[in-house]
Amino acid sequence: RLRRGRRSSGAMNPLHRGHVDMLHAAAGRLHAHGFHVSQAYLSPSHDGYVQPKAAASGTIGLSAAFRLCAAQRAVEADPLVSVAAWEAAQPGERPDFPEVCEALRGRLGGGRRLFYVCGADHAARCGLVGGMGEVG
Repeated sequence: RLRRGRRSSGAMNPLHRGHVDMLHAAAGRLHAHGFHVSQAYLSPSHDGYVQPKAAASGTIGLSAAFRLCAAQRAVEADPLVSVAAWEAAQPGERPDFPEVCEALRGRLGGGRRLFYVCGADHAARCGLVGGMGEVG
């Protein structure tokens, strides 16, 4: 069996149960195809993405610190899902999802494959329906 990690990024403004459920659904789907999913990560987005998006839609932009805290609380008892803070905590320009995936892959080390989990809207907008090649 192949060991796999799941990662989901997004504004998470606010985080809701659907974000966590999406990771569990992806893990279940992969398990059904013979993969062992050892970890899953929520990765709240950088303020450089969230704040302009919120302003453009006329909604409140929760700070990265608040979204990270909410994510930690949401998964504190979850045996599969953890929070990856790297994306939200980067200084300066916001990292995009391929850079975030590579950073997590480096942290996880060898012997694991990373799958990127996102909503259908993001997958369609970013051309990810067919996958991310070597990134995920």
